[in-house]
Amino acid sequence: MTPLSAPNRATFWIYVGDYDYIVRTLEYLRFLKIWVPPLLCMALIFVLSHLPHPPTLKVRFQGIDKLYHCIEYAGFSFWLTRAFLNLPISNWKAFALTMLVIAIFGATDEWHQSFVRNRSPDITDWIADNVGGILGTLVLVLWQKFWRLSSQEKPLR
Repeated sequence: MTPLSAPNRATFWIYVGDYDYIVRTLEYLRFLKIWVPPLLCMALIFVLSHLPHPPTLKVRFQGIDKLYHCIEYAGFSFWLTRAFLNLPISNWKAFALTMLVIAIFGATDEWHQSFVRNRSPDITDWIADNVGGILGTLVLVLWQKFWRLSSQEKPLR
């Protein structure tokens, strides 16, 4: 193996130093930073819905599963709203789109559970999913307002 000759080294540095290449790479990384968390939440919800006996805490009381639904969809909604706010659409459209996706994904999640042994679809679970979606969006909005007040900068998106 021979070392790089002078022209090859120059070509390498021109390629790495290519501004368009760097910008494309940074845009790709930003895209991943924004869209991977909601996609991971969707995958986690799907996997948990596919389990006949999902893991639960030892605390047992009537309706604890509604709390689990609310928490998991609040997290999903937080990341999904953050992703939609980075699109070139108004904030209200981003919120509406988030709630639409949460409602549809929650409904398909409940339908999916009808095919899983020891699981059944429940309309109250879907309502808990939507309540969690609203809460997750509100947490993001409040977090951004707090961030703006504490840092006096544009909120993270």
